[in-house]
Amino acid sequence: MAEKSEKQLVVGILAHVDSGKTTLSEAMLYRAGSIRKLGRVDNKDAFLDTDTLEKARGITIFSKQALLKTGSTNITLLDTPGHVDFSTETERTLQVLDYAVLVISGTDGVQSHTETLWRLLRRYHIPTFVFINKMDLPGPGKEALLSQLSHRLGEGFVDFGAEQAERDEALALCDERLMEKMAQEIDLILHGRAAGMLSEYEEGDISILRNEIAKMTVMLRQQAEQLGDEKHKLADALADISHQIRTPLTSLNLMLEALKKEDDEEKKRRIIFDMRRQLERIDGLVVSLLKLAKMDAGTIKLQKSQVKLGELVRAALQPVEIMLELKGITTRIDVRGSFIGDKEWSSEALTNILKNCMEHTADGGMITVSGYENAVHTELVIEDSGSGIAADDIQHIFERFYKGKNNKSDSYGIGLALARSIIAGQNGTVKAENVKNKDGKVCGARFIIRFYKGII
Repeated sequence: MAEKSEKQLVVGILAHVDSGKTTLSEAMLYRAGSIRKLGRVDNKDAFLDTDTLEKARGITIFSKQALLKTGSTNITLLDTPGHVDFSTETERTLQVLDYAVLVISGTDGVQSHTETLWRLLRRYHIPTFVFINKMDLPGPGKEALLSQLSHRLGEGFVDFGAEQAERDEALALCDERLMEKMAQEIDLILHGRAAGMLSEYEEGDISILRNEIAKMTVMLRQQAEQLGDEKHKLADALADISHQIRTPLTSLNLMLEALKKEDDEEKKRRIIFDMRRQLERIDGLVVSLLKLAKMDAGTIKLQKSQVKLGELVRAALQPVEIMLELKGITTRIDVRGSFIGDKEWSSEALTNILKNCMEHTADGGMITVSGYENAVHTELVIEDSGSGIAADDIQHIFERFYKGKNNKSDSYGIGLALARSIIAGQNGTVKAENVKNKDGKVCGARFIIRFYKGII
């Protein structure tokens, strides 16, 4: 038959000075059979006071350890300094404890250093037994000491020397207090008036329950805040969409009224042409919004195949080739390498960036596209010779519906937002900056796209 496994515990003894801590440690070791005779501090033969200075002054300066066994449990007993000057040594010991025994002198009661030790034990979440020593000497008495513990260290202390019925009632009352306090904390957390007091919790079934409920309420509050933010963002987006569509609709309405009153056929054809342009603008806006909404919702499944930079740039330039030719803008392309992504959607993102560059480049200007691949990422750089990006606009340029100072009046303010969303969906990044000449003057805009080969 296999032997029952033995339990290993590390237990520390802490106390204020002159509480009888070392004498208690000696008694525990003696009763457990770890030492053959009881030592005394005043006799300078205490088992745990081995240093010459400790024996001379009759105080514990350094933490000591001793082994004792009770039943199937092996206990490593750590005796800590009680003097306030050696608190650092005591706190260092706390980091390895499973349990602690806090010794309080029955004649002195709770001291200021006792409160300091109690706070440290709470901070390190160490289950603690409070041992009232020297109860055989004249002092305030048990009831007064229990009242002092509750007043200075907090409620929840139970006298394990009391009768079984009295002890059970005290334990039940502790649970009721814990439940009541937990309910109050949950209410505070749910109403956003507290972030949760998890650092106060200790081991035990009720404490585990408190932790789990507190975590759940924090999560629910965060979700509520997130939903609130999303609600505001949705309201702002609807307001922006309404504004974007209202402008061309107003123009259409005015053109329609003008068309009714116009008799000249040539002017009618011009009005109809302008109306068609406004309808195309609305259609383009709706299509872009639908694409952006699908990207945000994650309903678009981006393909993962090898995309060659040369083929991507040529595909992205096709929709703007005619406008580039009309404005006399030349393009210079120097790209090599590839990346894993969706060629069709990447082409749309790049087209939106090229279109932005074209709109801000004067007639006869130039747009340069360069790209390369290395072991970490594939990079595309698009530069134009335009007016650049206003300093106040750089940090907002990829926000939806944002219109910079140099934007055209009929711009949607959505193309770059869609481009960023597409690139981000392929483990990529995009940033904008200004190109400067040797004199430090802005001479164009630069967009840098990177598709990373690993998770970023």
